[in-house]
Amino acid sequence: MVGHEVGRKFHIYYCHSIWSDFKCSSLYWKRITGPGIKHLYPILFVGFLPAAVFGLLFDDLLDQLLQAPWIAGINLVVFGIVLIYIEKIFPEGEKEIDDLSFQDSVKIGLFQCLAIILPGVSRSASGIAGGLYSKLSRKAATEFTFLLALPTLSAAAGYKLLKDIDNLNSQQLIEIGWGCLFSFITAFVAVKFFVGYVQKFGFKLFGYYRILIGTVFLIWYYS
Repeated sequence: MVGHEVGRKFHIYYCHSIWSDFKCSSLYWKRITGPGIKHLYPILFVGFLPAAVFGLLFDDLLDQLLQAPWIAGINLVVFGIVLIYIEKIFPEGEKEIDDLSFQDSVKIGLFQCLAIILPGVSRSASGIAGGLYSKLSRKAATEFTFLLALPTLSAAAGYKLLKDIDNLNSQQLIEIGWGCLFSFITAFVAVKFFVGYVQKFGFKLFGYYRILIGTVFLIWYYS
């Protein structure tokens, strides 16, 4: 029973970490292998550090918060509203990824930590908010947030896997592998759509989507 529960939790909460890495690597292969890596890798590492610290400090707390689904439902609605007004709260700047400083990267990393300590908050949305706060363009903020997923989600998945590996059997590992494969295929298409849509139209649609999902979930949960 313990192994089954650990396998289920790992698959639900951390399997997406693995496919996100493949997704980001494939979508931004030129960016992560091109001539700008001497600047890119250090700022990604610096941006990852806040999540590493918060993840270690609040890992047990997050597991406890996940036992209260209503928290995630409320956060879906609240941060859906934030997404609708995000570009009024943090107007789009003109910086590109190559213009980011270490200080900017730390700010984005701290924004990303909202998703660690607040279930229902999107890591991508909080990272994009941090990018806009740091005066990145809408496109650059979105791209940097997905690139920041590489170290952040790799570390999250690796930490959980090492922590729980003794409680996972071979069948559960195979199921996780298949889940990652199908998630990658669907996510690859979804993220390409997301980036293209955001460049043209902004974040409002995704804000309304989160409000709808959060509201429906809360009605179902309390009914």
